[in-house]
Amino acid sequence: MISASVGSGLAEEIREGLEILGEQAAFALERIERTNKLHRRRGEDRFEALVRNVSDVIALLGADGVVSYASPSHEQVLGRKPDSVAGKHAFSSAHPDDAERARKYFERVLDSSAGKAGAAIELRMRHADGSWRHMEAVFENLLDDPNVRGVVANYRDVTKRRHAEERLSHQAFHDGLTGLPNRAFLMERLGDALTRTGERGSAVAMLLLDLDRFKVIIDSLGHEVGDALLMAVGRRLQASLRTGDTLARLGGDEFAVLLEDVEGAGQVIFAAERIVKLFETQFQLGDREVYTTASIGIVLSTPERNRPADLMRDADIAMYRAKSGGAPYEVYNAGMGTQALQSLERQTDIRKAIDREEFVVYYQPKVDLASGALHGFEALVRWNHPKRGIVSPAEFIPLAEERGLIVPIGRWVLEESCRQARYWRDRHGALAPAIGVNLSAGQFRHPRLAELVAAVLEETGLDPKTLLLEITESAVMEDAESSSATLKDLSALGVRIAIDDFGTGYSSLSYLQRFPLDMLKIDRSFVNDLGQDPKGAAIVRTVCTLGRSLGMQVLAEGVETTEQVEQLRQLGCDLGQGYYFSRPVPAKQAEGFIAQILNVTAEGPR
Repeated sequence: MISASVGSGLAEEIREGLEILGEQAAFALERIERTNKLHRRRGEDRFEALVRNVSDVIALLGADGVVSYASPSHEQVLGRKPDSVAGKHAFSSAHPDDAERARKYFERVLDSSAGKAGAAIELRMRHADGSWRHMEAVFENLLDDPNVRGVVANYRDVTKRRHAEERLSHQAFHDGLTGLPNRAFLMERLGDALTRTGERGSAVAMLLLDLDRFKVIIDSLGHEVGDALLMAVGRRLQASLRTGDTLARLGGDEFAVLLEDVEGAGQVIFAAERIVKLFETQFQLGDREVYTTASIGIVLSTPERNRPADLMRDADIAMYRAKSGGAPYEVYNAGMGTQALQSLERQTDIRKAIDREEFVVYYQPKVDLASGALHGFEALVRWNHPKRGIVSPAEFIPLAEERGLIVPIGRWVLEESCRQARYWRDRHGALAPAIGVNLSAGQFRHPRLAELVAAVLEETGLDPKTLLLEITESAVMEDAESSSATLKDLSALGVRIAIDDFGTGYSSLSYLQRFPLDMLKIDRSFVNDLGQDPKGAAIVRTVCTLGRSLGMQVLAEGVETTEQVEQLRQLGCDLGQGYYFSRPVPAKQAEGFIAQILNVTAEGPR
């Protein structure tokens, strides 16, 4: 049995041991608390440093949207010190157009689950310098978090990105040269307009404009002048439109005007006539004055014609009708659609005819009026249609010129005519007739015409002096300066040059003197007047005198009677061409004509 003294000693030791343990525990707890405080302070310092250096703006808002804290980056991003925005509403500097949307966004954040960040919103906020910055913001509701008790807002400046996107969008929907809306923009705007008019019961109108002779301006004055003209046309058109109307450049020299809330055709025609008058004044491009006109196609929407593509197609049809008919504008009607379809079919047939070699060359003789000797032939193209037979050039040449097919047709005619002339020269020697080939206005404006002619002469081996190129007076005088250079290039090849249909256009005698010309062809309209109108004889006499003075031969076209032949001789005309001598005939018959005139045996063409 343990004695009482021993028991009391043990109890004392236990008590002392417990006191020591208590002191050690308290010391340990104190060390732990100091360590925790140090870690918290370090964490807070790191967080404060992070907030201070982050580029985004961090703000703490109350449930009323008032700012209680803003990070130092607020000054860097929006130009205001953080303490200057504390106590103000978060959207007090928002753009007026964005403020309501921002308010509704904040309400949705307040209604969202605690701790759940809302979707991003983009709004414009005013910088201290007065400019507007595009800000992307994300708000998170932490009002119920005891450590935060607020809405945390994170703002990021996306102004550069937004401007880049706007530039890309502008480039996608605007013309790079004029800055006007492009076709994509117009079609979208037209679709929206048609939807609205369907609801209102009104109409929209499309005016499609194509500049006349724009290619001539480009070929003669260069692309820089052409670009300057397009920009000037765009500015002039834009200044004439109503607010709400849309002007677009569709490409090349085509512009379009969209009119909305149209009350009737009269209103649209008035707008078209106003546009026509815009082109009555020259365009001042630096130190150069340029004149041009426009052909306008007009179409109005109807309940049946209410698709953007249909309106654009019909406006295009009406515009081509205006251009081909010489009218400043045309309003589309259903008949035009039928004719356009027929025109498209003929155009397709012409393309096929080129590939299938359905074109043939006929030859009409030119005769020396004094001796009756064969002087040469004019090569005239005909279309040997597989179903319709021989088709007159009056039917297909204008369409070929309009659709850009005249150049390949013209080259083929030149090649075929030169081959035939070379054959005749090989067979008949120096007695063989020369060959005249017409150049259309489109061919004459070709920038590499002289090179093309030189290549054909080399391929066929024809002596250049045997070839006479015939160009209409109107084509030559369309741009006299450019024509002079082209004619000089052709003359340098050794070919001869004739002005066709002389007297029907406007020629300056000074230009005629400068042009390297060999022949003037009097238009048939003056020949028809011989014996009926004294003025006709006076004009023919004047042209003959002019030709002799300038060292040119003079040929009369459309000679059909003996009386005309006799009068032309008396008036001093050198050559004649017309049904009196022969209609245009195929090469085989022309060979027989040569044999008859030259008294040689005809064995037919190659």
